[in-house]
Amino acid sequence: MEPTMQPQIIVHGDYVLEKHVGSIINVASGGIVYNYGNKPKNQKGQSAEEPSTHTINKDELSTYFKAPFRGMGGNPNYFDMLTAELEKPYSDAELCQIAVLIYQSHVLNNRRPNTFKEWYRQFCNLVGCQYDESRKPSKNCPSDELRRLLSYLQ
Repeated sequence: MEPTMQPQIIVHGDYVLEKHVGSIINVASGGIVYNYGNKPKNQKGQSAEEPSTHTINKDELSTYFKAPFRGMGGNPNYFDMLTAELEKPYSDAELCQIAVLIYQSHVLNNRRPNTFKEWYRQFCNLVGCQYDESRKPSKNCPSDELRRLLSYLQ
């Protein structure tokens, strides 16, 4: 009889990894459990989008934010906190919710596009997520968890 392998649980920053026989099976972050081997499921067992891998154009993105938000004048540098958060493996739907939070906040400067659609398109170009024109602020209300995590945007 072969011994059964117990999963190895690894805590890395905000992520909890469950490792089985050399491969990561589950990654838990932000209330969503990503199951590698099957479609990702949230904690209620419903299908969830997979996190996207993306690169952020920080220099260009910073030009959309007011100077105090970027740490000028002795203020805390919330822009660095935001970009660090954006580097985490969020799904495109979650990134849309973050775009909504940013657009509805007071932190964008006079380069702020007139419509969310324009902002979301630009945000996706700068953050590297997949633009989906069907996503609207009214249908992508940020979760309470995202609101708490990014409370400095409010």
